[in-house]
Amino acid sequence: MSRFFFALKPDNETRDKIVSAQKQLNLSGRLIKPENLHITLLFMGKPEPRQIEKVIGFAQKIHCLEFSFALDVIGYFKKAQVSWLGLSESSRELINLHSELLISAQNSHIPIQTQKFIPHLTLERNTKVFKKQNIEPIQWKVKDFVLYQSIDTQSGVHYQVLHQFPCG
Repeated sequence: MSRFFFALKPDNETRDKIVSAQKQLNLSGRLIKPENLHITLLFMGKPEPRQIEKVIGFAQKIHCLEFSFALDVIGYFKKAQVSWLGLSESSRELINLHSELLISAQNSHIPIQTQKFIPHLTLERNTKVFKKQNIEPIQWKVKDFVLYQSIDTQSGVHYQVLHQFPCG
């Protein structure tokens, strides 16, 4: 069954730097494939097709200027057994984009589990041992955001871009 979410998709240069960091860090789990690297802005679950159309319409009206931030912290979600890259300094633009997307989903009558937004990029799943490590900051320039459809396949999950929304 497909799931839908808004996300930031790294450009090729940023993705290559993240993949390089994955290789340099002492990680102990299952690495995320390069093509699946992203920062989830808002997970919407399994909305109906009419709700997807509606949320796309709202998202197209979001005023998003280009902005940048640095991935400069490695963290760990113990319960989910996930290692991730995150931001040591909050990005107002990133928080605002998340808030606008949350409003778009609510206006589209998509039930959203509300929880604190912690911007992060998952590096690996099934982390066996987590060690606090330093990383070289990775600059990420945001020029757009996307709506993904997550599709389960025999070879793992595949994220398909359904719509791209430019910033600027």
